[in-house]
Amino acid sequence: MDKSWIILTDAQFAGYFDGLAAAKIGFNGSTETKTLLGWVASQLRPGKVNKLYIMAHGISLTTAGAAQGMSLEGDYSLPEKTSGFGIMLGDTPIAVDNDHLFQALRGKGLKYIVLASCGIANGNNQGNWGDGRSLCQHIASYTGATVFASDVTQYAGADWTGNLYQFKPNQSTGGQLLSRPYPQVATRVDYE
Repeated sequence: MDKSWIILTDAQFAGYFDGLAAAKIGFNGSTETKTLLGWVASQLRPGKVNKLYIMAHGISLTTAGAAQGMSLEGDYSLPEKTSGFGIMLGDTPIAVDNDHLFQALRGKGLKYIVLASCGIANGNNQGNWGDGRSLCQHIASYTGATVFASDVTQYAGADWTGNLYQFKPNQSTGGQLLSRPYPQVATRVDYE
């Protein structure tokens, strides 16, 4: 990976990314989400640092009230669960009701966002809660960046699984299904 990337990673995965980017920050459930996005905004440099890689848990609905919707079996999304309910980004899970928080990154020269989160792009593109494709499309629109995300469980240290979607900021639909080979920018950095 080149030095035009910023990596925002759950502390659980931070070791996978040493030396791969211009800047890296790890977070956990007590890290303030607005602070994380503010840090990213401060690191972006048009023409230099203009790509964001986020490695965070996707939110899956397992049972009503279960740990912010995440599965209880090991605190990660499982393929047999319904995902697409958001992304665990610090102390505030991001979903379709608060995805506007990504507006903090608009106008900073951000070109690409890769969301390496379980099932983040799973959904029906209807814009309701639990529609990950609408969430990804909103993030693209709010930031002005092209977003890449998958619709199933992802694994650290492995290539993409499931369908990979591309969400362009000027689209009103729920993304475009990509065929392999994927664009170079969508390469899983923890797989290189």
